[in-house]
Amino acid sequence: DWQSHYSLCLELHSLSGEMQYATGNNGEEIQLLLNPVMAHGRCFDDKLRAHMTILRSLGSRGRLNEAISYGLTVLDGLGEHLPRHPNQIQIALDFLRCQLMEVKSRVIDRSAIEGLVTMGDMVDGHKLAAMKILHILTSFCFQVQPELMGLIIFRMVQLSRSHGICPESSLGFAAFGLVISCFGDIDKAYRYGKLALSILDNRTSDRNLHVPSVYLVVYFMVNSFREPVQACVEQLRHACEIGKSVGDVEWTLINAGAEVELALKNGFNLKDLLGRIRGYL
Repeated sequence: DWQSHYSLCLELHSLSGEMQYATGNNGEEIQLLLNPVMAHGRCFDDKLRAHMTILRSLGSRGRLNEAISYGLTVLDGLGEHLPRHPNQIQIALDFLRCQLMEVKSRVIDRSAIEGLVTMGDMVDGHKLAAMKILHILTSFCFQVQPELMGLIIFRMVQLSRSHGICPESSLGFAAFGLVISCFGDIDKAYRYGKLALSILDNRTSDRNLHVPSVYLVVYFMVNSFREPVQACVEQLRHACEIGKSVGDVEWTLINAGAEVELALKNGFNLKDLLGRIRGYL
């Protein structure tokens, strides 16, 4: 029972929920397995693994708005508060905070952006958990609540600058480069993309888990303005293969769509493209 064997019960129930999710059983079984964790967990940290599993499960079942709301609630418990329905002023102010952090850290220098890869590791457990949740929420918000995307990206950048680098930092900096490109500064956006790839290659132990999301932003939304389109299409194709190998169906399909769109807009052979599309179906 939970009183006599608390640690064992916590581990077994948390792990059982994760196994159910990993094997594609994303129905109510997961909730039933994790309800005891929510009922008997002694503190927020003990319930965190269960929260992560429930968040991913909601997203995989297409309940994206519910997943976003759930994720924001968990972020509140970690001390990272984001408005549910941000207005343009809130988004602009958060972007300005990122810019001010850049100035304060002297990243205005030509070599400083690239130098961020040498920052220390993020070690605060709550900040690491927050980065993981923010990373999960990016794809959900991309699909149904794009107004939240900016705040999520900016928070990832702020946490990385303030608390150090973690694997999820690569997506944060890549997406921040995308935002920068919207203001016409393609050169700086390209440098942030290079930073993201450098973090991915040199600071990420579970690299393949992050390739699909980072490559989508870098090679579809940023680097395609500076590098040969053929090279970008090949990298998106590579991201699809990596995504399939690690079971990341969601980001794999998003990359597949990006690969086909980029190739179609740039005159690739339609017969070859049709073959690629059939391969993804």
